[in-house]
Amino acid sequence: MDKLIREWTEQGKDVNEFLNMPFTFVLDILEEKNKPKRVTSVLDLP
Repeated sequence: MDKLIREWTEQGKDVNEFLNMPFTFVLDILEEKNKPKRVTSVLDLP
């Protein structure tokens, strides 16, 4: 979550703006950013 806050502050957003957001909304944003990529082949695995 700290990475998300750092990114937002670098983009010029205020930390208080982040703190005023509902917690579930922030979790949804984090889930979207960290969504695993779908792999179609064994060769695509990291």
